[in-house]
Amino acid sequence: SAVLAGALIVGASLLLGSAVLAIAGLPRHSAAVPAVGISALLVICGVAVKLPGHAVTAAIAVGVALIACFVIFGRTRAPGGAVRIGAIVVVVGAALVAAIAFAASGRVGILGQGLVNDDMASHLLFTEWISTHAGPTPDLVQGGYPLGPHAIVAAAAKVSGASLIEGFAGLTGAIAVLLGLTAYGALRGLRGWLRVPAAVLAASPYLA
Repeated sequence: SAVLAGALIVGASLLLGSAVLAIAGLPRHSAAVPAVGISALLVICGVAVKLPGHAVTAAIAVGVALIACFVIFGRTRAPGGAVRIGAIVVVVGAALVAAIAFAASGRVGILGQGLVNDDMASHLLFTEWISTHAGPTPDLVQGGYPLGPHAIVAAAAKVSGASLIEGFAGLTGAIAVLLGLTAYGALRGLRGWLRVPAAVLAASPYLA
């Protein structure tokens, strides 16, 4: 479920990023696609999760936006570019690096959990609340705490059937993959045999 949630976030981000750049008349294979796409996903989920239906509405809103992406692709002349083998290797490599902690522990759990890091308890509470709006509004949410990532996890969990913990694990892996793809796109001047490992390494410090 965590892998599926992460794959859904990556796929949605790449499609949305490509569509936004196509609307702008820019190449759809730009290195900016992953960042633009995850930003669009944050906005869509962050707004839709506040509507009736909450997490389900956010998932539906993303689905409608993805359908709109294909309509945009059919109506614009922005070059799409070819899928490179190197980019696929980067996706797999970044995902495997992100999975090291889970593989070592033999389970999908909360990353960075310890005596000095209990932040995920709050994040899980916020995500549960925005998914259902059951119970009192958390104080930080009342104060305007940004809930875009939580909305993405809530929507991905609804679609994939993942738990919220698995959803956050999927988001962590997805961000690593999107960082790797961004680095791969930005390193066009590098020799091919160096470009892939450099991109994977550029994605890895995030996990620290």
